[in-house]
Amino acid sequence: MRSVLKQPAKLIALAIFTAAVLILILPVPAGFDPKLTRTAALLVAALAFLATHILPEQITFLAFMLTVVIMGLAPVEVAFGGFTASAIWLVFGGNLISLAMLHTGLMIRIGAVASVLFSLSYVKILIVVTYASLAVGLFMPATVSRIVILVPIALAIADRLGFHEGRPGRRGIALAAGIGTFLPGAGILPANLPNVVMAGAAETAYGIQFTYGKFLLWHFPVSGLLKAALLVCVLLFMYPDKRDFSAPADDGQQASINMQQRLLQFLLIATVCLWATDFVHRIAPGYISLMVAVIILLPALKLSPPDALHGKVNMTPFFQVVGILSIGGVVQYSGLGVHIAQALIDFTAPKPDQLITNFVIVAGISSFLCFVATGPGAPVVLAPLAQDLATAMGLPLFTVLNMMVFGVSIQLLPYVGPPFIVAMSLTGTSMRDGVRLCVSMAILSAVVLGPLTFLWWKILGFLG
Repeated sequence: MRSVLKQPAKLIALAIFTAAVLILILPVPAGFDPKLTRTAALLVAALAFLATHILPEQITFLAFMLTVVIMGLAPVEVAFGGFTASAIWLVFGGNLISLAMLHTGLMIRIGAVASVLFSLSYVKILIVVTYASLAVGLFMPATVSRIVILVPIALAIADRLGFHEGRPGRRGIALAAGIGTFLPGAGILPANLPNVVMAGAAETAYGIQFTYGKFLLWHFPVSGLLKAALLVCVLLFMYPDKRDFSAPADDGQQASINMQQRLLQFLLIATVCLWATDFVHRIAPGYISLMVAVIILLPALKLSPPDALHGKVNMTPFFQVVGILSIGGVVQYSGLGVHIAQALIDFTAPKPDQLITNFVIVAGISSFLCFVATGPGAPVVLAPLAQDLATAMGLPLFTVLNMMVFGVSIQLLPYVGPPFIVAMSLTGTSMRDGVRLCVSMAILSAVVLGPLTFLWWKILGFLG
């Protein structure tokens, strides 16, 4: 409590929590929807705790889900719906894959690919890793799946190049892989879950189809390529480091490959193939990841330690992803997102012939709703409002939908996107650093990429 009293942000969070408790237990004033008001109060309290890190994130998420059920704000299947989502098994399987790569020594062997980077400086290594990770998103759709594979490889490369545990460059290279395939992946239609949700919502509501090529033309040059460049700059600022070219090379990877490494290599290749072809076999990536985890845990194969599930596997991101999905589900069920969006539209009062202002309004509303409903949940709320916005602004519906896509790609805090939390977990990034990275990228995206996106669309003739 003494440490809390010394930090104004935590005092504000406690004040918000106290107000939320009063709203939950006291009668709601006439004219207010009790469920909607209490859901809003609980959501604000949870967001305040997540932002200030008063409690570990998993405790905040579990308390949120439990309170929702006890107060009758949403049914159990909604409040705890995250536990039934296949996405959480991507996180679980990803942790087991990383553990198996470390246990079998495959991570050291994979580090041998770093030989092509021996002559590069730290800056150039970040650039190569970031853009290579972005390129993987062009053909591998599931974001968490890419992070699960790429981060261990990046850590192995960092070790091989002399960026050992404790050096800032190691964290920078790992985040270049994890975040580099996620945030800039917003410029690729299937590489980002909010994009897929928006495409599905637009087709369901309006019969409009987002095609791979057209989406790439609209978003990839700025939200993909240029955002990756900004990420490199932010990582260089947050994790400055230099190559020690005089350090002796680690030849540990020259040891002969053993049976466990061969088996794990085959398993990883098969996993990536199954992930990449999920549109054929229709098995969700999460269940493929769970299947791999089960195989890794088989004692006879010796791909993981016997005590793998007794403290070896970090379950924190598992509960974090469940909590994020729960918040999105509760907000959608309560209708809170729609009310907030409509209130924002009424407040901003968009008008025709104000192209720049309207772009800012749509992107701002979309980004703010991600802050409330999380990235995957925001498009579900936004899509039904697109037609009203298009009519008020005198713009084509497809243009407004793409403005929403750009707004959703601006992630204000780590919890907004489950992949960000997973990348933080696998790279050992603290919540404080995660918030700094997220906020920095959000500001740069709004200030730098917003005008450039507008200019790009103007050059292409998409804005008239």
